Amino acid sequence: MHVSAAALLVYDIFLTLDDEVRYIWPSKISLVKLLYFATRYLAILDRVAGLYHQFQANVSNSQCKMTYIVGSWAVVVGIVIAESILMLRTWVIWGRSTKIALLLIVLFGGAILGVVVIDALFLKTLTFKTFPDPSIPSCVLSGASPTIGATFIILIAVETLVLILTLIKGIERFRVTGTARTRGLIFVLYRDGILFYVYLLGISVLNFILTLNLPYYRTDLLIGIQRVLHGCLSARILLHLREAAIRDRGVTNMMISLNVTTTTTVHVSEENTSGTQVNVHY
Repeated sequence: MHVSAAALLVYDIFLTLDDEVRYIWPSKISLVKLLYFATRYLAILDRVAGLYHQFQANVSNSQCKMTYIVGSWAVVVGIVIAESILMLRTWVIWGRSTKIALLLIVLFGGAILGVVVIDALFLKTLTFKTFPDPSIPSCVLSGASPTIGATFIILIAVETLVLILTLIKGIERFRVTGTARTRGLIFVLYRDGILFYVYLLGISVLNFILTLNLPYYRTDLLIGIQRVLHGCLSARILLHLREAAIRDRGVTNMMISLNVTTTTTVHVSEENTSGTQVNVHY
């Protein structure tokens, strides 16, 4: 599955490259821009580590374990960055509420601490076997603690809570404004948040089930896919928000232009018919 995850990553990078060049590259350096490049391109690092682990030949068990550890921590860092983008999005739709900010900080901080501790304990228990024939690449995970499943429980809990927060605010806004006015930037915030969290929640649940039911050497079957999805979806959230913001700004400028043109025409007409001078301010 390392190959599939790498292929998905490369495909999505090329698929969104035009939008990235149009909406991200020209913008000034900011936290959002740094988060975008981090979530988009750090995934290459752990995919390289995953492919190297799968296809390296003539390696010792210690070398095999080291490449696995590097790839594992790269996955953790990538998911943390992606989740931070999703947390920021949730905070924004709640109007940058201080209470929500504190809730998300505690939730996110606790989740990171739990995942780091569990992953560190899990990595200490790993044992590997290499193939007797040196011409056959890779090595096989032969033993590990099942505690890694707890990381998926943490992800499921975090993603469920944030999805609930998004739905609460979305329903509240819908009741106030109705569907006709829920468009543009605000619409993108809710649409991407709900859809992407459903996707990520689904892959987290699936990974948890596989961890409990598959043998050791298959427990990480979809972890690479999950990491790539986190990176791709969080990057798309930022792209869609930037696109919607620019589009909304263009509509606003057009409306201002139309209003100015209309107002000027009316005032000129009044001056011609009544001889009264009216000052136009815009």
